[in-house]
Amino acid sequence: MNKIRLGTKKRKRKVGLDSGKVNFLGLNTIFLTFKYRNSQLNILIWPCLFLKQHQNPDKKLIPQDSFGLIWVRLREMKSKTDNDDPENLPVVTYEDSLFRLIASGMAAFAVCNYGFSGSMLERMTHLPFYIVFVFSFGVAWGLLAMIRFFTIRFDTRYNWTKQFAKRFILQSLACWLLPMAIVFFLSMLFFAAIGVDILKTNYLHEDFLLTGLLLATCNILYVLAFFILRHYQLTGELHALKKRIAELEKQLETANNELEKVKAYMDRENAALKPYIINSSRAKTRYQYRDIAYFFMEQGSVMVKLMNGDAPVAANENSLHAVEENTGHFFRLVSRQYVIAPDAITKCIEKPDGGLLITLAPHNIEVEVSKKRTPELEDWILQKVSILRIGSN
Repeated sequence: MNKIRLGTKKRKRKVGLDSGKVNFLGLNTIFLTFKYRNSQLNILIWPCLFLKQHQNPDKKLIPQDSFGLIWVRLREMKSKTDNDDPENLPVVTYEDSLFRLIASGMAAFAVCNYGFSGSMLERMTHLPFYIVFVFSFGVAWGLLAMIRFFTIRFDTRYNWTKQFAKRFILQSLACWLLPMAIVFFLSMLFFAAIGVDILKTNYLHEDFLLTGLLLATCNILYVLAFFILRHYQLTGELHALKKRIAELEKQLETANNELEKVKAYMDRENAALKPYIINSSRAKTRYQYRDIAYFFMEQGSVMVKLMNGDAPVAANENSLHAVEENTGHFFRLVSRQYVIAPDAITKCIEKPDGGLLITLAPHNIEVEVSKKRTPELEDWILQKVSILRIGSN
């Protein structure tokens, strides 16, 4: 006889857990989706709930079980949402401590008008007056501090000019609607404590609306202060940038001057390597410019004096002006009798009458520079030697 085992087969329930992300009013939120058969339940979870685990990613604050895996998934999604945030903006510092102090005191005095009779001096003789004043002052200070906190927070994340709609909505919700809700709740508690039904008073029609107007004015002042402070910040940055540009331009000018000097030096060095051919009856002799000290006139002929001190030889030029032109002004005409190379100058003296007296290698002969050509040759001579004045130390 075959035994038949009777039993029920457990049916697996279609239960699942999924996750995702959604953008709600510009704030990145994370949601969990619980699935049971054909129904599902979405639960929004703000990223701040995962701040402790996100700040310590290396620590296993939650066991790595099935829920822990979901946690890791959500943590990865949170890190991805950080990349979607707007770029950080410069921080604006509000020096508003005195403003908040005065505003909190005025609000506290306004609250003290309820529940007390008599003049202000009479009210100040009762202890409850000071209790209400201190409590109201603390509430007003806290509300203004909250508005300041959210304003600074939004200033660094949402640009008024580029993200006006999102910033306006967030500023209105966090810095106006939320403080209004807190004021209404505390007002209900206050009126209940003094035995007055808030709905039977004119508070909601007058003072509460005035409170909303004052809170809106406070937000407007913060917005105006933001743009004014940003104007001063940008003005300072622009001034610093202009100053830096001026410094860079000065450095560039100095670098260009040095480059011109190097270029002139390289041109002189390259020119000194150019060949100069002397054609005589016996041979064509090749010299370089740097081998020649100067050209001079002797008995109507142009002669060449070499740096090595050898005897002068005849040049193939008709005049000293032709020498200066044909050599590209490497050799300069200093007088009617001499055309010299810069490397031949060993000394230069300025005479009392303003004329220049130069000493030339290789035999240290002295040549007086023409007064007509002194102004144009002075800088050229200074590139090689200094100009000494007679009578100076």
